[in-house]
Amino acid sequence: MNMSFTFWLLTVVMVAIAVSLLVFPIISRHRESTKTIWAIAITVPVAAIALYAVLGQPGPTNYALAQEHREGGERLVSSASFPATKNIASVASLVAGLEERLRTDPADAKGWLLLAKTYSHLGRPEDAAIAYAKARDLGMADRDFESKLESTNAAAAVAPIIRGRLTISDSAKGRLDPGDSIFIFAKATDGPALPIAVLRKVAGDLPFDFELSDKQAMSAAANLSSTAVVTITARVSKSGNAMQAEPGLEVVSQPINVGDDVLVELHLGAASPSDAS
Repeated sequence: MNMSFTFWLLTVVMVAIAVSLLVFPIISRHRESTKTIWAIAITVPVAAIALYAVLGQPGPTNYALAQEHREGGERLVSSASFPATKNIASVASLVAGLEERLRTDPADAKGWLLLAKTYSHLGRPEDAAIAYAKARDLGMADRDFESKLESTNAAAAVAPIIRGRLTISDSAKGRLDPGDSIFIFAKATDGPALPIAVLRKVAGDLPFDFELSDKQAMSAAANLSSTAVVTITARVSKSGNAMQAEPGLEVVSQPINVGDDVLVELHLGAASPSDAS
């Protein structure tokens, strides 16, 4: 007999016995309220059983994830294992736990392969390649995944990258605190006003070199790879809001062809006489 059916049958029988032991003595003393007592006696246990059926059983999704993590199952990295953003916290926790386990047991080949596939699904191809190399060195190779990883990394290698350097004048630097936000973003010259790549730094890092690529895309539908000409803007914001630039602490480049291998040089603040000397 099915264990679930047996469990529920025993539950119903036990509830019925409990109800009879409680209800009959009460009815004998309060005959005028018999209907009300029976209604309560039936409704409460039925509601309790229904609530348990919905909430009381172990969650199959969490159990499946834990089981796959423990056994190194490959289904963890399938799309079914990550329904939109619902399980982001669970996935992040699982990845952190797997990373920690591999630090203490670096010879776990299945663990490295699982971590590589998880990284790949999360859009971290470089980390995936490192983890897979460890798995392969330990004798755990997956040719299909390896081919997919090579294709992904090849596509990333040819994706455009805009490199630049941001400097600031002494007079302008005196207006900044080390924690002030600096936003660097690319916008299409012929397209929507929404930036297509955004990078955030802090004033304490100045001067610094930067890179903008598809990794900083605001939307998968609009990125550097799908844009021909852009302008690069560097903006200081003391509030941390990218839309609120400090007066005089914003600079915009000339139009840049995305495919050109050039270094974009941006300078915040007009040069003071001491800078010129």
